[in-house]
Amino acid sequence: MQNTTQFNGYFGCGFCLHPGTLVEKQVKYTVTDTEYPDREAKKMLADMEQAVTQNRSVRGVKGPSPLISMPYFDIVWGFVPDYMHAVLLGVIRQLTELILNNSDQPYYTGSPNTMRVLENRIKDIKPPHLITRLPRPLAEFKYWKASEWRAWLLFYSLPVLNGVLQPRYVKHLGLLVSAIFLLLKENITFQDINKADNMLFEFVASNSEADCEFWKDLDSTVVYKEGHVVLAGMFPIHSKGIDQEPNFRSQPDQRKCTGFNMRVFRWSQSMIFFIEEINRNPTLLPNITLGYRLYDTCGLTALSLRTALSVVSQPMKRSSLGECSSPRIPIIIGDSGSTLSMAISRILNLFRIPLVSYFASCACLSDKHQFPYFFRTIPSDVNQASALAHLVKHFGWTWVGTIGADDAYGRTGIDLFTTAVAKLGVCVAYRVIIPKLPTQQQLQDIVKTIRDSTARVLVVFAIEEDIKPVVDEIVRQNVTGKQWVASEAWVTSTLISTKENYLSLSGTIGFAIRRAEIPGLKQFLESIQPLAEPYNAFAREFWETQFQCLLNTSLPAPSTTEQVHYTHSCTGMERVQDIHSIYNDVSELRVTYNIHKAVYTVAHALHNLLLCQKEIGSALTQQCPDIHNLLPWQVVEVLRKLNYTNMFGDLIHFDKNGDPVGSYDIVNWQIGSDEGLVQYVKVGRFDSSLSTAQQLLLNQDKIIWHGGTKEIEFLSYSETFGMALAVIAILGVVSAMTAAAIFFRHRDTPLVRANNSELSFLLLISLTLCFICALTFLGQPSRWACPLRRTAFGLSFALCLSCLLSKTLVVLMAFKATLPGNNTVRWFRPPQQRLGVFLCSVLQGGVCVAWLITAPPFPRALMFQENSS
Repeated sequence: MQNTTQFNGYFGCGFCLHPGTLVEKQVKYTVTDTEYPDREAKKMLADMEQAVTQNRSVRGVKGPSPLISMPYFDIVWGFVPDYMHAVLLGVIRQLTELILNNSDQPYYTGSPNTMRVLENRIKDIKPPHLITRLPRPLAEFKYWKASEWRAWLLFYSLPVLNGVLQPRYVKHLGLLVSAIFLLLKENITFQDINKADNMLFEFVASNSEADCEFWKDLDSTVVYKEGHVVLAGMFPIHSKGIDQEPNFRSQPDQRKCTGFNMRVFRWSQSMIFFIEEINRNPTLLPNITLGYRLYDTCGLTALSLRTALSVVSQPMKRSSLGECSSPRIPIIIGDSGSTLSMAISRILNLFRIPLVSYFASCACLSDKHQFPYFFRTIPSDVNQASALAHLVKHFGWTWVGTIGADDAYGRTGIDLFTTAVAKLGVCVAYRVIIPKLPTQQQLQDIVKTIRDSTARVLVVFAIEEDIKPVVDEIVRQNVTGKQWVASEAWVTSTLISTKENYLSLSGTIGFAIRRAEIPGLKQFLESIQPLAEPYNAFAREFWETQFQCLLNTSLPAPSTTEQVHYTHSCTGMERVQDIHSIYNDVSELRVTYNIHKAVYTVAHALHNLLLCQKEIGSALTQQCPDIHNLLPWQVVEVLRKLNYTNMFGDLIHFDKNGDPVGSYDIVNWQIGSDEGLVQYVKVGRFDSSLSTAQQLLLNQDKIIWHGGTKEIEFLSYSETFGMALAVIAILGVVSAMTAAAIFFRHRDTPLVRANNSELSFLLLISLTLCFICALTFLGQPSRWACPLRRTAFGLSFALCLSCLLSKTLVVLMAFKATLPGNNTVRWFRPPQQRLGVFLCSVLQGGVCVAWLITAPPFPRALMFQENSS
């Protein structure tokens, strides 16, 4: 129906552009190192046109297909795989050829004696009624038809080859047999499809032919400890890579890195602490020991990819059954950055290894089509971008600048923020991208844009390593007067929030990851020993960096770093407790808490698998995986359904995109009283799981903005304009009350009586109230004063205007009443005047009540003078 060549011709694959290889006068589709692209419907239509023009096949396409006229039909992916050619005359036939013809391989079964055994077994088997054509002798397999291969695959191959082939090869073949059997059932369920899919994946991925050999780690700097189940961790312990100049004549040297990051080293040590804590817990994973392998990725994409390959390429070992396999690492915890996580996720997808990130927040990673095995314990930037937009709108900032790093995190973050904030009526003044390795000229250009812009609010999506050069240049040029709004990646960074930077960055506000007080962690961190077992090369580098000395040891330093030569030696007895650094500072455990959630989430997933194994006699027993020999995809299924409450009372679970609930603390930079250090003061919170009206909660009284004081702008009694307004209001009250007193004293005179004394007194009272209401607009507004001053003035002013309206209409009607036959004056007598004033006042009162119910006024402090250009 596709009008293409079949499997026995060149380009016979209907889904890919594999040209095929001529083997023994037959075209076969062998596995090579070349990756051939998939066919595309658009290009296939072009091939059809070209085939008609040239009167020959073009990449296997003979000409137009009658199906191309069907609307919405994909000429490539609208078809299903050809089971007969792909499986029966393809895979099982080639496997049979291998075991019967390759005499130099350990799986060879084609010797005359073995063939006689196999033929006798075939004759002894009574086939089911489904087999309408018995297979001919095995020696004649080259002439078998598809129906004979079907019978061999489903009914004969396993019982005939069992005990002849080595167990690992029989098991390998059994995966294919079981999967095809499931897919050929008359009634098939989604569970059958998933099970068959997993079997076929393991069939293709398993290396049953290779003999055992030890593979070298692509990165030799690994901190490890063995266990029943081993978890991998990836951390940018060094912040930068050293550029290398490849000569293309020899293999490149081990990639070198610089910039030992004590904060990230604390993260890696925390993972060890959490794993050891789980191993000591008798109720979580009892009788199961977790191991670990920790890697330094230096924040480099290339090194992260090498590390991922190192994880999936562990040293091979032969089991007691003779099977060749590697230690199972069913899951990886990492990486720190979104770009790094995207790169390694694409590699790990091939092996179905789940990745649980503690710091990769890019919204792009929520795409399950591209990253089906990605999970994270940090909220997606979709939540943060929306929250930042509402924060900007809340403070009335209408003109802001945006800055982002040149990576997926920075670019996606500011794009999401710009889209969200535009819907709220806020304009973006500029969009600046920070290069990964900025030149001095580029930094000066970025700072010039910030300094010269009239936008005084800056929203920044970047990690601390990327924003630091910009901040350094900001401080060098002494740029002040800007309000910084930080993303979670740097808002609590001690690398940025230094006393030297505070003059330019004071009052910074932003969203921070939720923090936690983790008992016992500080003691563990400070108990580190540089040469203890198991040996941790990074602990040695930490010790030498912290104490600026050289340890006298023959143990290797981290292979990713250049050896630093200090002037004096370390004894190894120095005390970490005596030096305060970011390593042992546990006051802001935010990313560390995310790592805690990641490790414990994996532990709970493994624990659920362990509980599944113990359900003896249940219907699920046969489907429970062996926790000692886990396959990564088995952990994925449990992670997707995991739901538990951790020791801090937080509910841990993933949504359909592998994301947690979007929950943040809102923090404000303030100078502390002790040693002038910058403190991160919690001034609010954001929780996306709540209703829209309750998601953002702020305590504005605690915020200190740029400049260091809580300067709230309001009209004060002490100001000139405030004093003038107060004097005028008081004079107005005195004047109105004086006039009222005079009217009251002469209330019985004809002049007052003719002027409707009731309305006159009511008008003077309403004027007095209007002048008094003016005084309520002076002074700092409060939650109760804000609605009071507006509603009181509205009602007083409405009463005043209604009195004036009634009196004016009375005067107007008095002149018209002089005309003969005009009786309209009867409608404007005192009762009607009182009714008119009452109705007008009630109308205004109703408007005020509706306003207070639907949109009550509240005080909004303008913390600094805005430029609303």
